[in-house]
Amino acid sequence: MRLIFKTFPKTIDYISLATYARLNLTKYIKNIEKAIYIDVDTLTNSSLQELWDIDITNYYLAACRDTFIDVKNESYKKSIGLEGYSYFNAGILLINLNKWKEEKYFPKINKLDE
Repeated sequence: MRLIFKTFPKTIDYISLATYARLNLTKYIKNIEKAIYIDVDTLTNSSLQELWDIDITNYYLAACRDTFIDVKNESYKKSIGLEGYSYFNAGILLINLNKWKEEKYFPKINKLDE
């Protein structure tokens, strides 16, 4: 896996292989329509059913906006090339794997390095 992501840009120092591996989920997960991704250091104290039930048919994913970085830390967003864009917390995601497969999402992301 390390070789697959070797050429990907590292806009910030702490981007891990797991970050890029999430982008390539459809290679490893074939027969599932959507998935919940949760960082290993995240605890939940209730059911994930409400998250799972969100209709993301027309979206790539559902995520929670990171208001601290989005609103209070424009300089950080600028430093990682996201000035003017919304920033979301990627630690908990509801991912529409069908849409990623249909639109060949990973190859498009992979071309960002070209």
